[in-house]
This record gives sequence, C-alpha cells and structure tokens, in this order.
Amino acid sequence: MILVVDDGRVGALTLLDLSAAFDTVDHSVLTNVMRKRFGVSRKVLGWVEEYMRERSQAVRVNSNELASTVLKFGVPQGSVLGLKIFIDYTEDVSKIFSQHDLSQHLFVDDMQCLCCGKPAEVPYMVTRIENCVAHVSTWCAAKRLQLNADKTEIL
Repeated sequence: MILVVDDGRVGALTLLDLSAAFDTVDHSVLTNVMRKRFGVSRKVLGWVEEYMRERSQAVRVNSNELASTVLKFGVPQGSVLGLKIFIDYTEDVSKIFSQHDLSQHLFVDDMQCLCCGKPAEVPYMVTRIENCVAHVSTWCAAKRLQLNADKTEIL
C-alpha cells in the first residue's frame, strides 16, 4: 500500500465531535427518521415511541426528590437499544461526506473525514472540508444535535 506522503501527496484529517449527543436526540425527529428513513410503522413504531415516552429524570438531594420531569430529548446511554436508536438517528450523515467526496469514519458521536491530494490542490481540499463541515453543521441543526467546536480539529 502506497502511503499518501510517499506518493508526494498531502492529507487532511478533520475530527468532528457531537456535544452531549445522546442527550439531545429529539424524540419527534427520531419518530420521523424511523418512519421515513427506515419504514418503521404501526406496532413497532409504537414500541419505540413508548420506550422513549416513558423516560423521566429526577433531581434528588439526600433522600428528598425535588423535581421530576418527562424527557422529550435523549436516548438512554449504556443500553444496546439506546445505542442502536442513536446510530439509526444519525446514519444518514455519511451521505454528506460522500457528496463532498471525502472519506469518512463514523463512530457513535464522533466523525472523521479525510481527503488527500497534491500540494497544489490544498486550497481546493480546504474548500471541500469547509463546505462539508458547514453542511454537517446544518444537518446537526436539523437533528437538534450540535458540533462541539472545542473538539473539532483539522490536522
């Protein structure tokens, strides 16, 4: 395998991180994704909706519960179903990287994109990356997710 540098080319790796990703999944957007993207309907969609609807969070100080609220956002972390739901919620981001002709590695709440080219192509590579990151940011807003600017890097 010929390495990029050995071939006289340069590479750019962009690291993108989602802030509090599991906590920001919008249940109504999730329902639409499950229905429109995956064709989940009727009873199965009802199971997913019920699973998400029954989530609540309470604030407790010592043994006193101060407040309890139903959660309209988020999927449970540490469960197989929560992880699967999150992956389904975000899997369409791969199309964005493809549209910008960038290779990608997707992890649960982290994304990496890579491009390489000749040194003379660096301005074009930078433009592709900037356009892709802007597109991913718009996608995030539609999904009510947010990129973590402090953890976004280009190497």
